[in-house]
Amino acid sequence: MNKFKELRLNKNLTQEQLSKILKIGQSAISKWEKGRTIPDVPTLKIIAEFYDVSIEELLKNSEKTNINRIKNKDNNQLTPLQRKCMNYVINLNELYLEKAEAYLSALYHIQN
Repeated sequence: MNKFKELRLNKNLTQEQLSKILKIGQSAISKWEKGRTIPDVPTLKIIAEFYDVSIEELLKNSEKTNINRIKNKDNNQLTPLQRKCMNYVINLNELYLEKAEAYLSALYHIQN
């Protein structure tokens, strides 16, 4: 189960209730829980504080979901560099995968 959804359900909240508490659109919460997107850094800080968890803990499962989605994507839609990077990521052990995720997440947020 997605970490965002798991934490919300542990607090017995609906997406609608959480959206009102965090002042975030319900559709954004739905996208996070489905692994379609991840929150930006300021929003991650708010969510982590609300649930009393680290940002790394929030992202751990969401990035695995994104990797699985990429693995299932038609390889013809990926550039050679994307395929090469994907293969590296897929073959990392858990410790290095977490480090790679943190680094890639930081790069992603810098560019956006």
